[in-house]
Amino acid sequence: MSNVECQPYKSKDIKLKYIGKFYSGLVGKSGEDFPKESKIGYSPYVSFTNILKNFEINYNSLNFVKVNEKQNKVKKDDLLFLMTSENYENLGKSAIVIRDITDLYLNSLCKGYRLSDENVFPRYLGYLLNSHAIRSKISINGKGSTRINLNVKILLNLKVQLPLCVVQKKISNYLDKKLGLLSETIELNNKIIDKLDRAKQSLINETLMKLKDVETKKFKYLFNISSGYPLSRDMIVEEGISYLHYRDIHTKYLYNLDLNKNELPKVSEEYINKKKSAILKEGNFIFCDISEDVEGSGNFTYIENMGGEIVLSGLHTLVAKARKDICCKYFSYYFRSECFKDLIAINIYGVKVLSLTQKSLSSIKISYPDIETQEKIAELLDRKCKSINDQISLRKRVIEKMELSKKSLIYEAVTGKINI
Repeated sequence: MSNVECQPYKSKDIKLKYIGKFYSGLVGKSGEDFPKESKIGYSPYVSFTNILKNFEINYNSLNFVKVNEKQNKVKKDDLLFLMTSENYENLGKSAIVIRDITDLYLNSLCKGYRLSDENVFPRYLGYLLNSHAIRSKISINGKGSTRINLNVKILLNLKVQLPLCVVQKKISNYLDKKLGLLSETIELNNKIIDKLDRAKQSLINETLMKLKDVETKKFKYLFNISSGYPLSRDMIVEEGISYLHYRDIHTKYLYNLDLNKNELPKVSEEYINKKKSAILKEGNFIFCDISEDVEGSGNFTYIENMGGEIVLSGLHTLVAKARKDICCKYFSYYFRSECFKDLIAINIYGVKVLSLTQKSLSSIKISYPDIETQEKIAELLDRKCKSINDQISLRKRVIEKMELSKKSLIYEAVTGKINI
């Protein structure tokens, strides 16, 4: 494909507001309107996660909601955008609707976009909006500290270059074919990772369930709990003390933070004395106190191999420091077990964002075997989980390579850098 063929639509950049309209997701809903599984009289809706994880909406992963009032409906060829996120990388991510479903709705954290210009091919626009160049333009405009939010005006005024519609279709067909092969490889490896994760989770659950006649104690009697220091990412600097933000626990360091292998962002040393209880020590547990869903509620990390490094626990975190002599590795497994996650689930509150308070966490009763038993269980699970972890790491490296190839291919195709 020559550069001549890629001349912009109408020979100039086109703002999204001139070729379509945005609409909002669900409004006025409460937790009672969202059942855990499909029910008669409930309608499907596209979740935040469905958009986050896919280029095309996954119709096998629709959620359900009770709708008795007028709400905006999703239609084929609509583009659905993430208007809020815990990180800049995912902000403005979009996914395309590939078929019509009667009474399909959109979650409240996102917005839909419906084209009105027949000279724009929806699938091509979907690829263009997911290219690195466009995503960078979108994410840089995010605002907020607790969550990063995107104003719809940014999208309305976003300029895109569009070649002739026939060229758009040609590029889309090319990308469908090439990306399809890469996506199949990624999907295969993701399925294997899911299977390995389930096997590891089952191993942890089964091992802990075998414990009999174990003493239980409230969390507050085993751990001192304090909140992190409410510092936003805007305060990141090149040199200073290390800083652990709740978003990084959700996305990067879930269950374990090994400072021999990972480097945290920095904030000024002036914050060392702002809140002593937020300064972390070896073996501390750091819980996220907010999450977008029940599954992520109670997410935590266990910090190790600090080597004298000063680390400040930050925004929306709860720091748990042991009051007694315990085996930290045992509790790192226990806190990710189903029995503990079930206890977390009944101690959170909220609709759009779910919160875990210091008071709620303090009152949860947890299993507390003797220290010798804790150490034996930790040693057993370390040994059995190692081979599973090694396999997962290998698959993740393959996926990372494939994702980079996809980004490069989309960029080169939509900018006319490769012949099609």
